[in-house]
Amino acid sequence: MKKILGLILLLVAFNSYGSGSTINPSTPVQGSALSSGPIRTNFAAAFNDVNGLMGQFNGSTAPSSPVLGQFWLNTTASPNILYEYDGIAWVPFLNFNTSTHLATSLMAMGSIQISMMGINFNATGDTPITITLPSGFTTYNLTSAIVIGSSGTFGTGKIGIYTAVSQGGQVLVNQTSPSLTVGTNTIGNGQSLSLAANVSGTALTLTTLYLNVGTAQGATSTGNVILSIRPLY
Repeated sequence: MKKILGLILLLVAFNSYGSGSTINPSTPVQGSALSSGPIRTNFAAAFNDVNGLMGQFNGSTAPSSPVLGQFWLNTTASPNILYEYDGIAWVPFLNFNTSTHLATSLMAMGSIQISMMGINFNATGDTPITITLPSGFTTYNLTSAIVIGSSGTFGTGKIGIYTAVSQGGQVLVNQTSPSLTVGTNTIGNGQSLSLAANVSGTALTLTTLYLNVGTAQGATSTGNVILSIRPLY
């Protein structure tokens, strides 16, 4: 019995960092009379945890309570894709082809940059942003957005990024008035745009986003906007 309890404690320690584990280390209560119910429940939880680790938590949907560093093998994708959880999003890094028995690294792919050049900050309206993903991917997340001034003045004109025209749909980047100093190799000629809350961890499948100039600068003002997106699956 001591060996059995020791095994349970070992599995509890191994899984204690993961919020997804259903092992309950508080039962049975220390010093209480042993009963089969709590022990069997914890053995069943340990069984599920070990099988999940052995199979990289494979399945058609991601684990509901992931922890940093956890793996998930997406068996719906063809070929299968192995992900690791970075604390916010599932990051793809291997394709597993069960037909050819080959694994292909996705790490070199990294983020994809989308550049919108010559945006007129002195004219309100929308500029469509076309999203093109690598073959086999339909889902991505937005990781960053920056604006770089190319001519004129800044400080009044406001821009934002949305999932629909006229600032409609979901807000990805709130209306922001960048304060830039135009000039090549000049400190302050670019600025990171703050993503709206939880956007970096949001999975998107839209093939078009919209850059909206909501407030005109009132004078000549031209800049380049660069988005970074990360293919997910």
